[in-house]
Amino acid sequence: MNLSGMNEYIDSPGPHMGEASSEPAAVQTLDARRAFLIFGVFLLIQFLTAIAVVIVVLIVFLARGALTTQTPTQLQAVALVPAALIGTTLACYAAFRMTRQTLPGSIESGALSSIGWSWGSGQALLISGLIGALISWFVLYILIPHAPPGPIRSFNPLVEAAATPGLRRVGWAFLIVAVAPPSEEFLFRGVLLEGLRRSWGLGTSGFLVTGMFIAGHLLQTHYWTALLGISLLAGATLCIRLITRALGPSLVAHAAYNFVILITVYARAL
Repeated sequence: MNLSGMNEYIDSPGPHMGEASSEPAAVQTLDARRAFLIFGVFLLIQFLTAIAVVIVVLIVFLARGALTTQTPTQLQAVALVPAALIGTTLACYAAFRMTRQTLPGSIESGALSSIGWSWGSGQALLISGLIGALISWFVLYILIPHAPPGPIRSFNPLVEAAATPGLRRVGWAFLIVAVAPPSEEFLFRGVLLEGLRRSWGLGTSGFLVTGMFIAGHLLQTHYWTALLGISLLAGATLCIRLITRALGPSLVAHAAYNFVILITVYARAL
């Protein structure tokens, strides 16, 4: 695709993801301030949900008389996957509602076209999925075997959930393939990219959004090859978003990247 009109990418709506909606006139502008507010609400809801889930887990263990046998790390591992699933879902819904208040009107008429609310073409979806899968395969099967992590690593509970058979691994799988990609693409390559672009330009917004995305995944990157994988994914999804002018292809690339990880984890568990 031609990139010469990249700064004008917001004006080219495609086939829309949602149905028509009737909303009052806009009272906000999706600039950097509004985008950061939406992002802050997203993080706050995730944090509050995590606290609520931890409290529920503590109550359950206390009722069973098993609280004293659990370490803080074990309790965190049990609570994190449901907290992430519930918190991300609720936070994404709240972010979507705030975005609709900022960009009201019919979705079918292009009310959300500025944030890329479009699936894009079938060809773009296919190519983007292949790109995401290829990046993940390159990191897992080329980089990591040649530069493996050290023998002593402090993995976070999500990594431990992936390594644990049963419901925790199933919950982790659903999180990384079905929940995280749409919510993160909507937030980072949609709301934040457009809001920051309107205030500071495309170059600055792209740099900040990519940096924020990488920073948000630092706890999951315990060695340089994993960090490189996240960085490649962040760069690829940004380019895909700008070239296709749609969130659909970047979402598919993100999901494909995670799906290769999912398949690898399950294959190695056999």
